[in-house]
Amino acid sequence: ILYLRCDETCKIIIYEKLERPSRYIDSQDENVAGNYAFGFGVSSRAQRVLRKVPNLLESVKQISQKTKFSSQFVNRREFCAELLHELEREFANSGRLQIHFEESITDLDPSGRKVEVTDKCNAIRTVPYSLLIGADGANSLVRSKLVERGDIQCERFYCDQAWKALQLPKQSDLVPGTFLRYPKNLFRRPRHLRKDNGAILPRFKDRFYFLNFRSIHCKNPNPFGVNTPAEFKEALRKIEPRITNFPSDEILEEFLAQRPRLQSHMKLDKHAVEDHRIALLGDAANGMYSMLGQ
Repeated sequence: ILYLRCDETCKIIIYEKLERPSRYIDSQDENVAGNYAFGFGVSSRAQRVLRKVPNLLESVKQISQKTKFSSQFVNRREFCAELLHELEREFANSGRLQIHFEESITDLDPSGRKVEVTDKCNAIRTVPYSLLIGADGANSLVRSKLVERGDIQCERFYCDQAWKALQLPKQSDLVPGTFLRYPKNLFRRPRHLRKDNGAILPRFKDRFYFLNFRSIHCKNPNPFGVNTPAEFKEALRKIEPRITNFPSDEILEEFLAQRPRLQSHMKLDKHAVEDHRIALLGDAANGMYSMLGQ
């Protein structure tokens, strides 16, 4: 948004491999952002950044859940949907912005300043660029291609914990905005006994997230070593007895079958290749897991 404002001659084309996101605030669907996306706190520093774009902070606050500590918790996907909404609200009809959903960059030709774009039907086309910004996340294809070519050196370091997240419905006995960590005496335990830790986090519309970190050395990667929805419900009630409302068994089975997400951070020798007019941004440039970032 700021770049388009600063340079009225520039044109931006965005390729997004996911489908167009729905705005949770406009939908009756309880799971617009998915069951496996968890939130983050919008700190005072983040709010100062959001204020630079008119209406953006107000939009984010509308989809945030306020906690008892007066901070705001917002879902990552919902946050991105609001950023997109503000971008299109201001520039959709300007002729300087194009967004292609369900399309992604699948190869690079830096010498010719071209990229290969693949759509959801696997149709491939070649597109020229003047400046390529790889903002495609921690598993960035743009970064991987630059590493393969030797243009950038990258080291990646993995944490010994993986995570899973699940959206929980409203809870009649939990005050909206409640934030609970478990177990309470985590750091008093020997490291080899810290198999599970995490939190119950607040979510917009008075709902919650269950976030679990589990040692990658455990044979069973599921939270608390459970195998069935019934076992999961029992284990979660032991953590917090006030949780009495759960997603359907079908959703829980899908959650338990899901592969846990690994945590890593990386070290790059540089974040741009000037000769090829390519730059990395966000997690593609300095990806790190949430606790390390905090």
